[in-house]
Amino acid sequence: MAPNRNKEQKTDDVNNREEYKRLSASIFELKTLVQSIKENQQECTKSQEHICKEYDSFAESQKDILDQLKLMQHKVDKLTVACEMKDKENESVADIVTKVAAKSGVILRCDDIQAAHRVPTRVEGRPRPIIAELSSRVAREKIVSCKEHITNDDVIGDHTGGKIFVYPQISPELKTFRWKAKQRAKEVSWKFVWIKDGALLAKKSEDTRTTLKIFSESDLAKMC
Repeated sequence: MAPNRNKEQKTDDVNNREEYKRLSASIFELKTLVQSIKENQQECTKSQEHICKEYDSFAESQKDILDQLKLMQHKVDKLTVACEMKDKENESVADIVTKVAAKSGVILRCDDIQAAHRVPTRVEGRPRPIIAELSSRVAREKIVSCKEHITNDDVIGDHTGGKIFVYPQISPELKTFRWKAKQRAKEVSWKFVWIKDGALLAKKSEDTRTTLKIFSESDLAKMC
């Protein structure tokens, strides 16, 4: 009986060792699988974070583009002729605009002026300015940039010496954005904010070579 028990014991030992090996191998495989899952999860987390950053960047870019489009849509190809001459009965506003343009070195045809009319003023008794819409942006900019001093005498010959000023009319949206840019300029000590060709521009000082074009809120942050 003793030899049989010894033989059975040896068999049990062998079986136990084999089972232990199998369990150890299974545990190792499970550990490897768990580690692989963790690594995949980390990669997924990184990918998700990257996608979120890309989305945020895309959303910001899209907002900037929409802001630019909005400003471009609100560019106004009009002139404001601020003149010290009161309305006259049966006056030709288009003729006044044509003469102001001629004094600025621009010859306008009748069809170059799409619309011209006087607009109300907030100050009682002050001559009403003239708003003129031109078909040519080039003509508009040339008239605006002219440094020639223009008077009532140049236009209607009334010898009053009243001055005439011409400047581009801008939309309320662009006015609001210019105000924001000027506020930002005060905060960071930038000296110049102006509008040219319907674009909002800024410059830190006279010695600064680079002119910043401002199309969106994010561009204001570049003023630093």
